[in-house]
Amino acid sequence: MKPQVNEIIDVIREKIADKPGSAPTPQALKRWLSQQGYSRNDIDAAMGMLKAAHETQQQPYVAVEPVRACRSFTAQETSKLTAEAREALQRLELYALVSLPELEAILDRLGQFDGEVGLEELDYLVSWIVCGNRDAQSQDIIYNVLEKTPNTLH
Repeated sequence: MKPQVNEIIDVIREKIADKPGSAPTPQALKRWLSQQGYSRNDIDAAMGMLKAAHETQQQPYVAVEPVRACRSFTAQETSKLTAEAREALQRLELYALVSLPELEAILDRLGQFDGEVGLEELDYLVSWIVCGNRDAQSQDIIYNVLEKTPNTLH
């Protein structure tokens, strides 16, 4: 690479760094560099290198759901759910297989059962509340997590 091109790249970076909130357009930069006495070929080469470097540095945007803590069960919910059912429900929440509104709906329905709610009853509630609007693959994953099948999520 020609030393002149390196110099132009440095000048462009300084110009952009001077006004970080409002970067000049490529056309404005080219005009300004021409007025500074740089040749058009060197300017085009420097701009091309900067553009290629910028494109390789940009990462695609990936939406990431914020991490939230698992919901703590109330005393009434703890007494109503068996230890296995509490653990299964927490796994579903931890793996983000149920949303918070779905979890609340499941916990609201605990009162319809007499006595403790075990895995069988929890399976019924999850099937009714959560799995009705999920595809077959999601349902399989949910049931595997409920049953604590190893290697469910990869």
